[in-house]
Amino acid sequence: MLFWLDLSGYTAVLIAFLIFVVSNGSIVVGDKTAHEATIHIPQLFYFSLFCMVFAWPHFVGEVINFTVFVKRHKLMMLCWILIGVLVVYVNTLVHPYMLADNRHYLFYVWNRFYEKYALFRYCMVPIYVFAWYVIIKMMYDRNDVSFIVLYLPCIFAILISQKLIDVRYYFIPYIIFRLRVRNTTSTVFNVILEFVTFCVINAITLNLFFTKTIMWDDNEVPQRLMW
Repeated sequence: MLFWLDLSGYTAVLIAFLIFVVSNGSIVVGDKTAHEATIHIPQLFYFSLFCMVFAWPHFVGEVINFTVFVKRHKLMMLCWILIGVLVVYVNTLVHPYMLADNRHYLFYVWNRFYEKYALFRYCMVPIYVFAWYVIIKMMYDRNDVSFIVLYLPCIFAILISQKLIDVRYYFIPYIIFRLRVRNTTSTVFNVILEFVTFCVINAITLNLFFTKTIMWDDNEVPQRLMW
C-alpha cells in the first residue's frame, strides 16, 4: 500500500509537468529561441559534478568504498567509462551563451578547462562515474525503491533536454538528492563542513560581485560577475 501511495504522488507530479509542457509548447518559460530542447546527455555528468562539489564531505567518505567496488567490478566500470568517453565525444554541445556571457562562473570554467584542454573533458569521465556511484548509493533505499525508480528518469528527461549548462537546472534535483542522504555518525561533521563551504563560496561570490566590473563593448553599463 505504501509503495502505491508513493508511486501515485510521484506520478501526479510527472503528469502535472507533462501537462505544463504540452500547454506551454516547451519546458521553457522565457525566450524559447535561446532555449530550444535538444539531446545533451553530458548534462547528467555536469549535474553529478555539481552534486559532488556542493556535497563533497559525503562524497569523500565514499572514496574507499568506490575503490573496493571498482576492484570487484573492473569490467563493468571500464564499460561505463568507455560509454562516458563516447558520450562526451559524440554529444558535447556548447550553447552560444556559454561562450559569450562572461558574467557567469561557468563561462570561465568552460573556457579555461573544458575548451582550452582537449583531453580535460575526457579525463573527467571517471570522476563523473564516481559521482554517480555515490549519488545512486545514497539515494537507494530497498524499502522505498519507487523513489529512485522515478527520480532518475525524471532528472534524465529534464536535464538532457537542455543545451545550455546552467546551475539553476541542477538546484531542485540537487536539493532532492541532498534530502535523501541518510543520517550517519559523521552527518553532523559533514553538515558543518558543507555550511563552511557554502559560506566561503557566498563570501567569494559577493566579493567578486561588488568589487569586479566587466565592461562590454556594446554596453556602457558595468556588468557584474554572478552565478
